[in-house]
Amino acid sequence: MKKLKRENDTRKNGKEFATKKSLAERFIFFYCLFMSMYPVCAYAAIGTTQFFTDGVNLLKNIVVALGAGLLIWGVINLLEGYGNDNPGAKSQGIKQFAAGAGVAAIGWFLIPKLTELFNAMTAS
Repeated sequence: MKKLKRENDTRKNGKEFATKKSLAERFIFFYCLFMSMYPVCAYAAIGTTQFFTDGVNLLKNIVVALGAGLLIWGVINLLEGYGNDNPGAKSQGIKQFAAGAGVAAIGWFLIPKLTELFNAMTAS
């Protein structure tokens, strides 16, 4: 007698294979897809300049926040390295601090220049 294949069996011939996607997984996928397209649809009535300006401002805020987080993490590692007399943690803290400062500076000074670039492209 043949064994019936169970639907939730995740192994086949010793190798793992993907199971069928559940209804919840499909719902989450399409919800995320819709929500990612919503800003594009919402800005359809607004000019492209405003859309690009808002997008660049959002990008700037995200990059600055990531840079600030990395900078703070570097300061914490640096202080931890001084407290425990750990040269490896000090080195890592300095590197994270410098990287965070660099990323924040890019977000603060360079990314807003994209607005000027988009405005120049749409004007011509």
